[in-house]
Amino acid sequence: PPFMENISIGTAQNVEIDYEIASVGDRMLAQLIDFIITRGYILLYVTIGNTVDSAEEYLLSTSSIILFLVLPVALYHLVLEILNNGQSIGKLIMKLKVVKTDGSQPDIASYLLRWFMGLLEIEFNCGSIALVSMLLNKHGQRLGDMAAGTTVVKLRNDITFDQTIFQN
Repeated sequence: PPFMENISIGTAQNVEIDYEIASVGDRMLAQLIDFIITRGYILLYVTIGNTVDSAEEYLLSTSSIILFLVLPVALYHLVLEILNNGQSIGKLIMKLKVVKTDGSQPDIASYLLRWFMGLLEIEFNCGSIALVSMLLNKHGQRLGDMAAGTTVVKLRNDITFDQTIFQN
């Protein structure tokens, strides 16, 4: 679609909240920020391993690489979205958030499914599968979002003071 639409999500109090679906561009920028952070972490790890003589052998051993390099980078999105209510650092900066399309808070299983599918859609295919599915889906969902019943929305504070109940 040439433009993204809004999604109306019902809360437990029977209040409908309209969210603007995050654009593909916003999601790609958030992903780029996260990519820079994880690659910066990798660079820092390798730099420390190569500059500190006593740490070089330990930090470059297979078990250390898996424990301190591969796992943090691989689990970055999963852990941050679980701990930060649907936001990685990139999503936080871009004011985006993962939400369930039925109005409930995403659970660990939803985040886990999104993360696993993200490995296939984004990491192993340079994002091409995710990009195509987001462009073809009216809610801007990638396959992992569809499977988990989630989408990514923009968090905006467009309400002015005049729109509140505190008016003259």
